[in-house]
Amino acid sequence: MIRIKKIIILLFYFVFSISFMSCCLSNGPDTNKKDFGFYDLLSKDARDLFDSLPEKSLEDFYKYFSLDYGYLINLDLDKTILSCVSDIIFRQFLNNEGLIKNESSAEENKNSIEILFENLRNREKTKYSDDFYNKSTEETEKFAAWGRKTQGCPVGNVVLLNEISLKDPSISYDGTVYVSIYDGLNISKKKCEIEYMSNNGVIILKAENDTIEFELGKKEVYLNDKITILDSPLLFFNNMVYIPIHSFMLLIKGHSVALTQIPGVIIF
Repeated sequence: MIRIKKIIILLFYFVFSISFMSCCLSNGPDTNKKDFGFYDLLSKDARDLFDSLPEKSLEDFYKYFSLDYGYLINLDLDKTILSCVSDIIFRQFLNNEGLIKNESSAEENKNSIEILFENLRNREKTKYSDDFYNKSTEETEKFAAWGRKTQGCPVGNVVLLNEISLKDPSISYDGTVYVSIYDGLNISKKKCEIEYMSNNGVIILKAENDTIEFELGKKEVYLNDKITILDSPLLFFNNMVYIPIHSFMLLIKGHSVALTQIPGVIIF
C-alpha cells in the first residue's frame, strides 16, 4: 500500500513538473514585434508593412535601428517629426534589404519616402532667410553643371534635427550629399584644429582624443591611424574642402540617414 502511494506521489510530481515547464515556456520572453517602442511611432501604412515582415527581417531591423532609436527618443522632438523620421528610416530599411518584392509596391514605398522627406525639408527651410536660401541654391546649381555625376542639393535637403543650420551651400556628387568641412564640424559639435598640407592635399583634424586624416579625391580616412572608407571622396568647391556628410557623421557620431533617391540626408 505504501509503495502504491509513493508511485502515485511520483506520478503527481511528474505531471506537475511537465505542466509547470509548459506554462513557463508559453509565458517566456515575448518576441511580439509590437513590444519594440518604435512600432508606436509608425504611421498606419508603415505599421501594416511592419506587421507583414517575417521574424528574421524583424530581428535584422532591431539590430539596424536599436541604437538610433534610443538616440532619437532622447532628442525631445515633436512627435510628428519623430514619427516622420521613423517612417523614413523604416522604409529605407525595406528598400535597402529588398523586402518589398512587388515592383509597384516598391515604387510606392519610394514615393512615400519622398513625401515624408518633403515635410522635413519644408521645416528645414524655415531656418534660412530667403536671401541665403536663394544664393546657396544658385551655388549648388553651378556645381550641378560641372559634370555627369554632380548634382544640386539645396540646404533644405540637409535635415538637421536641432537648431543648427548650414553656413555654406550643400552639394551632391553621385547621389551623395556634401557639406563644407566647417559645416560638418559644426553639425558634429566636434571641436577640432584643422591643418591643411597644400603640397599633397591632406587635411588633418585634431581633436582632444582623435586625429582624423583625409586626402582630397580619396575615400580612405585614417581615424587614429585606423583606416575607414567613406561613401565618396573629399571634394574641393568654392575654395573649400567638402565632405560626404552621411559617412562623416557615421564616423564621428554614428547617426545619419542618407536618402540617395532625393538626394538628401537626415542628421541626428
